[in-house]
Amino acid sequence: MRETLPARGWPENVLALVSHFNAAHQICYENRNKIIHSNLSVGPRQAILLYKANRDGKTVLDNPPLSELRRGADDMHIYFWFGLQLANMINIEFEGVKPKAGDRAYFAWPDKPPLPIPMEYTSDPRPIRGL
Repeated sequence: MRETLPARGWPENVLALVSHFNAAHQICYENRNKIIHSNLSVGPRQAILLYKANRDGKTVLDNPPLSELRRGADDMHIYFWFGLQLANMINIEFEGVKPKAGDRAYFAWPDKPPLPIPMEYTSDPRPIRGL
């Protein structure tokens, strides 16, 4: 998509929305992979430790509060709907797809939500939050 977009001749505002979606998707994808491939260690009530081996075999971890994990899930939800609205508008405006009565299509370009925040795994010592 990144390679073919410039050749489409779309307006700059649409290219900016699609580039924003691509950047957010990459962050959500990386956050999801970090969580799904991590081991979980739960200490006292608020201490959550996610740890895994990186590609070099070094153990890295993150100590996110529950609010950060929730924010990551919320980001994925927000960007699902942002991407759907963006795709609908691209289909309507540039591909000539005409919505039928009863379609659940959006008819306005979406506003850019803030970019998700990447999860920070590290092997550096640091205090454990929630203890």
